[in-house]
Amino acid sequence: MKNAIIILLLALATSCKPAKEAVPEPELAMSLEITRLGAEVYVKNTLKNAASYDLDYGDGTKIINETVPGLEALGPKNRVSYQYKKDGAYTITLTAYNQKGQSKTQSQVITVDYYQKNTSVTDFALVAAQNGTIKMTSLSSNYTSLEAQVSAGGMGFSTKTPNPIFELDLNGQYQFSMMAYNQISSAKDTLISIQNIQEREKGYFKGNWLGTEIETYETFDNQARTEYMDIGGGYKFMNNHFAIIRGKQGITISNRKINTDSLKTNQMKYEQIRSRFKAGIQNSENWILSTIGNPVSKSIEILEIREVQQKKIIPEMDSRAFWITYRIKADFGEYLGKIDGTLKMRYLIY
Repeated sequence: MKNAIIILLLALATSCKPAKEAVPEPELAMSLEITRLGAEVYVKNTLKNAASYDLDYGDGTKIINETVPGLEALGPKNRVSYQYKKDGAYTITLTAYNQKGQSKTQSQVITVDYYQKNTSVTDFALVAAQNGTIKMTSLSSNYTSLEAQVSAGGMGFSTKTPNPIFELDLNGQYQFSMMAYNQISSAKDTLISIQNIQEREKGYFKGNWLGTEIETYETFDNQARTEYMDIGGGYKFMNNHFAIIRGKQGITISNRKINTDSLKTNQMKYEQIRSRFKAGIQNSENWILSTIGNPVSKSIEILEIREVQQKKIIPEMDSRAFWITYRIKADFGEYLGKIDGTLKMRYLIY
């Protein structure tokens, strides 16, 4: 009887003990901060008690079911960058989920107006006059600066002169281009065949070229070119190149004994040619002859220097030019042979 009473008392005591309360799910909290720079947005989100999230940029691009531990990989302080491809209004939506799948959402509307304001539109008109004169008029808009170019036959000249006039000196097909610069730049080009030019004299090579007697002249598609080279460190030099066999073999003559600051203006370039190009055998330390390789021996002699009037292919070009006639000799050894001939090249000042 005594044992029965004890059992009854224990049962009553147990039944009176309050039941253990369920632990509530931690509150899901979030914040969404968006900064726009041009077409790029920076999304900073702060999640609390979230297991994963979705991020919708409003243009079809979405990040789905990204786990919160992986959030740190997306950028410092959960800052994610994204660039839109075109202007428009976009709704950015962040949805966070807890362990039980409960969710909370925040949205923000942003407007991208970058592309129309910062994309240049390039257009131009060309008017051809007599004797190779071409006037270019810019019809471009929404640009910060313009650059025009004419190119053909291995040569090309650029100008930043507004509405330039080109004075061409050989008949053929030219490409005219214009570049309008802005944050997003654009370009346009067109081809024009010009056949009304009273053509200039042409350069040539006459003599022995690696065992063969040849006589080859400049053509529209193979024009000699003058280059003013800057290889850094204040070191500048002047090249003139003529492709004896188009696309395969050519001659480049460089005069590298030029003062560092002597190529800044057309007048300085003119004076350099006047002072550095003298008739007679040239000092091989000052002159470099490049052809098909490094010759075993070489000799460069200036036979004639002739100043002529020059059409301004671009407005920045000087109205003076020089024709230089050389006698060149080079020995490339028994496997290649020798070069021995007369070379006439035009030097432009621009």
